[in-house]
Amino acid sequence: MSDSKENAADGAARREGGVPTSSRPQAAPQNVFDVKKLQEERNPRDLKMLLLDLLNGRRRHRQSDFFKIPGPMPRSISRGNLPKLRDGDYWVAEKSDGDRFVMFYSESRRRTYLLGRKFEFLIVPGDFYNRMFQGEGDTMLDGELVRETNNGVERTTYLVFDAVILKGKKVSDCKLVDRLKCVGNAAHMFRTARDQHTAPFAMQSKTFKPKRKVGEILSGITRDSGSHSGHPVFWFEENRSTGKRRNMNDGLIFTPSEGGYMQRKLPILKWKSSDLQTIDVSVRLEDLERKSDKLKIYCNGRHPHRENDTAEIYLRDIPMPKNSQLIREMQGVAREAGRRGGGGWGRHGGGRGGRGGRGGRNGGRGGGGSASCIVEIGYDKTEGKWVVYRTRPDKGKANFITTCMSTFDALIDNLSAETIVEVCRGQNSDRRGEKRRLGT
Repeated sequence: MSDSKENAADGAARREGGVPTSSRPQAAPQNVFDVKKLQEERNPRDLKMLLLDLLNGRRRHRQSDFFKIPGPMPRSISRGNLPKLRDGDYWVAEKSDGDRFVMFYSESRRRTYLLGRKFEFLIVPGDFYNRMFQGEGDTMLDGELVRETNNGVERTTYLVFDAVILKGKKVSDCKLVDRLKCVGNAAHMFRTARDQHTAPFAMQSKTFKPKRKVGEILSGITRDSGSHSGHPVFWFEENRSTGKRRNMNDGLIFTPSEGGYMQRKLPILKWKSSDLQTIDVSVRLEDLERKSDKLKIYCNGRHPHRENDTAEIYLRDIPMPKNSQLIREMQGVAREAGRRGGGGWGRHGGGRGGRGGRGGRNGGRGGGGSASCIVEIGYDKTEGKWVVYRTRPDKGKANFITTCMSTFDALIDNLSAETIVEVCRGQNSDRRGEKRRLGT
């Protein structure tokens, strides 16, 4: 990658647009932004079709496409896909610990939405972003809501890491460096808005670097010394032209330079330390209410009989949480999902949908299965067992089985940050002795 391209991407993602500090609009401290209080669009079918056709072409979409966030998902880095990272043209950013949302502004409706993991359209309150984007066409950005500290002020920020359309200009098929220019332009629009203090949340572009500079990203990641050993907390801190900022961190993310937004050539890759590796699985209300020391967990997979449908797949039993409050929370989420008509999964009951189809917020009730909820689990090395960390009411489905398997591979391989740095620098990535030294 040439230095000119690197400078273009760094400038697009981080520059302040040449606005002098003295004349730059000052942002007021942001209140805590609560996504749970947002109103949901009642009839988003036409909007869903518009975005799916935009991203995938006007083909027959899979039913599952209507119930998951419309964008590419990263794969965990394991020893098996290290050659892709070593040989591919990747850019690296820190993986923020936030909630992923696609931001979509509809020019025809003059309304801005946050699209969640269940492909729900949440209406962004106020008129700030409507005014910011209006005039020339739709806008679609990809990012995540994080709590950040910016120059000592804590605020909710939409951290943008990719772009599909900006004011009617489609860039989804462009190289990453060109999409990052749109990301930088969107963030610049926010920074230079005189009324940005009226925004429900701030907007910031994410910092990207060529993979060979992964060490510079890693240098900004530190572990919170006060966090629990079973589920540690990490922070990412950086100095930008606007000052110092930090947010919670969840590892590294590697995005290919080529292949467009939907990444049709190389996969997006993610790396986490082994104690941050988690998967999102489904648990059934009937199991939560049963007096047992074991809890069955399920993932998502292809339906054996319906080509464009999905089915629930049993993974294994894990210890039932000892925290009674967590169990009650899981039961409550499952019951609420059931009341909404989307908490059940039969043995072969995937989410119903398709072009003109329908389905619940947490999957379809195919097969008459029990109500269920999605939970995030991880392997606690200090306890030597899988544990439930939290409920995920924002997710409509458990992770796909391939995601679970790649996470298991990543846990087994236990790749260190040093190994990732060596691979990104084109050095020997074999290091077969590392697994033996780590006891895996």
